[in-house]
Amino acid sequence: MCKTTAEWLEMMRNDGIWAGPVYGFTDVVDDTQVKVNGSFVEYDHHTKGRPKTPGFPIRFQRTPAEVGYGAANAGERTREILRGPGYSAEEIYALAGAGFGSAP
Repeated sequence: MCKTTAEWLEMMRNDGIWAGPVYGFTDVVDDTQVKVNGSFVEYDHHTKGRPKTPGFPIRFQRTPAEVGYGAANAGERTREILRGPGYSAEEIYALAGAGFGSAP
């Protein structure tokens, strides 16, 4: 018995069963409520163009979340990350030379 999603949903609703369709990625992105809620965000990525990805599930008025940049390639941000806790340029080079990340 091959039925469409709409037919199954109608049958279930007629029987008092709460049900909804199972969406694929495109269906989710195109859903009206998902669009209204701003559930997906787009951002500029240096190698992937302008990807669309799930946004942030929690929203704060005074400190809204945002995508600052996309995921880095392996080793791409090693220097920046290691500078954060105070590693010197010499220490970063030494770590890169030992195989940790890539050279700055």
